[in-house]
Amino acid sequence: MEIMARSSGEIGVFAMLKRKIRNSVRQPVIGPLLGNRFVSVSVFLFSAIQLIIVRLHLPGWPCVFHDATGIPCPGCGLSRAMVALLQGDLESMVRLHLFALPALIATGLIGIAWILPAQTRHALARFIERMEINTGLTAGLGFLLVIYWLCRLVFMSATLYGL
Repeated sequence: MEIMARSSGEIGVFAMLKRKIRNSVRQPVIGPLLGNRFVSVSVFLFSAIQLIIVRLHLPGWPCVFHDATGIPCPGCGLSRAMVALLQGDLESMVRLHLFALPALIATGLIGIAWILPAQTRHALARFIERMEINTGLTAGLGFLLVIYWLCRLVFMSATLYGL
């Protein structure tokens, strides 16, 4: 009887852990950001200024991660890849960073949310938030970004450090 109680207790712990992981993985990121006009404006303007600076070949903001660790961050080359994508240079985009398209889509959504009327913006934010929760898309992209970054560090370090 004690063994059965222990087993069912362990199963309960694993089920609870599984629920906690699932809930934390499906936390929305983009949806809540879209609902707040001030945050949307700030993020969009910061992104737009960064892309303009990169397009003009001016020095952009320094990477805090790289400055602190000496290792290129997961987003290293992303601004240049987004500019290349906007210019239609797919070869450069692929060479610089494969996540330029999702980043550009997210930036575009944020920019659109900024100019929408409040009711429409909140409806869009709720839709994106539900999509993030139901699909785990944001967490999945985050996980893939980390895997991509690690692969770049291990297999393409000479290219990555040259960015």
